[in-house]
Amino acid sequence: MHFSLTYPTVMLDPPEELLTAEGVGAVAAAAEEAGFAGIAYPEHPATPQSWRDGAGHDSVDPFLALTVAATATAGLRLLTFLAVVPYQNPFRLAKTAATLDRLSGGRLTLGVGTGYLEGEFAALGVDFAERNALFDEAMEVLRLAWTGQPVDYAGRSFTAAGTVSRPTPVACPQPPIWIGGNSRLTRRRVAQLAQGWAPVPTDSAQVQRRRTAQLETTDQLATWIRELQEEREQLGRLGPADVMYMVTDADPLIETDRYLERVHQLAAIGVTWLSLGVRGRSVAEVTDRLAEVGERVLARVAARAAPPRTDADSRAVAALYATYADALDRREFERLAEVFTADVTARYGDRGPISGLPALVEYMRSSHADVAGTRHRVVDVEVTVSGDTATSTAAKRNDLELPDGPAVVTGRYTDELVRTPDGWRIRRRRSTHS
Repeated sequence: MHFSLTYPTVMLDPPEELLTAEGVGAVAAAAEEAGFAGIAYPEHPATPQSWRDGAGHDSVDPFLALTVAATATAGLRLLTFLAVVPYQNPFRLAKTAATLDRLSGGRLTLGVGTGYLEGEFAALGVDFAERNALFDEAMEVLRLAWTGQPVDYAGRSFTAAGTVSRPTPVACPQPPIWIGGNSRLTRRRVAQLAQGWAPVPTDSAQVQRRRTAQLETTDQLATWIRELQEEREQLGRLGPADVMYMVTDADPLIETDRYLERVHQLAAIGVTWLSLGVRGRSVAEVTDRLAEVGERVLARVAARAAPPRTDADSRAVAALYATYADALDRREFERLAEVFTADVTARYGDRGPISGLPALVEYMRSSHADVAGTRHRVVDVEVTVSGDTATSTAAKRNDLELPDGPAVVTGRYTDELVRTPDGWRIRRRRSTHS
C-alpha cells in the first residue's frame, strides 16, 4: 500500500507557519522520511463563504505548493487532489503540469475532477452546466499538447491552430492522470483514458453537496473496483488502474490496530493508495505526528513510490504513436514514413501480412476511405529498449465516424522497433482489435 499525505492546511485559517516555503518543505521532507509515497494538495481558488461556513476549508494553489515540496524531497510523488479541470484553459493546464513534472524529474501525478462548487464556477466565469463537456475537451487537449507536436483543435471557447507546447513532461509517455469522483461516468473515463481512480467516501447527506454518487461501504467499493478493472481489461488496457481511497472510521494513532485492519481490507479489494491527513498547529507538531505515523503504521504496511519512467528513448517511442495517430486523423498517410521503416511488415487484425511502407500507406488510405472522421488515441505504452532495438505494447482506442454511425475500436499494437539516423521507427507490427 502507498500512502499520500494531504497537506495539513486543509482547514479553516491554518497556522501561518504552514503557509511558508520553509513549512511546506519541512513537512514534505518529514513525510518522505516517515514513509509516505506522495503528498497532495486540493484546488479551490475562489470558494463561497457559505461553503466555508459549512464543511469547507482554505487551500493554497496546488501547483505552486507542490513545486516547493519537490525542492525539499527526492522521490515523493506530487499529487493534485484534485485539480478542477474546467477552471482552466487546457493548454494553460498542460503547460503548468508539464513544467512541474519537468522541474521535479517526472514526479507529478495529475489528479483531476470536474468540480462541484457552483459558486466557485461563477466566480471564475465558467459555466457550471458545461463542466463535463469542458472536462472531456481538456483531457483530449492535454494528451495532444504533451506530445510537443503542433495541435489543431477547435474548443468550446478557444481555437488552436498549429499550437505547440514545449518543453514536454519528462514522465513517459505522460504524467499519470487520476480522476476523482464516484459516478459511473467517472469510472468509465478512468477505464478508457486514465491511470488511476480516486473515489470519495460519501454518505446520503453529502451526495448533493459533492454532486457525486453515494459510497459508504467496502462491499460497494469492491464491486465498483472489480467492474472498473474488468472494463479496462475488456478495452485492452495494459494493466489495472491505481485506486486511492481513505480510511474514515479509524484514527491511525488512536486506533492503530483498527486502522491497520482497514488498510488490509482495502488492499484486498484492490485499493493501492490511501490518502491520510495529519494535522497540527505548528510545523513541529505536524512533523512529530508524521514520525509517529511512520513508526506505528507506515513501517508495517507502506511501500515507497516507484521511480518515475523518464527514459528519453521510451519517450521517443511513445511519441511515435502520437505521430501515427495524428497522421491518420489528418489523412496525411505519407507521414507514416515518420513512423515505420521502409521494409516494415504489419498485420492489422486478420489482414496481412502487409510488406513495405508503400503497401502499408495504401492499405491505410483504402481502409479509411469510407470513414468520415477518426480520433486515434494510445492510452497505455510499455517500452523495453535494448541498444538500438526496442519492443513496445500499446493499448489503443479509435473513435470512428462510419456511414452507419459512430463506432469505437479498441485493441493493442505489438511492435518491434529499430533506431535509425532519423530516430526510432517501427519495423514489425501486430495490431489486434478487441
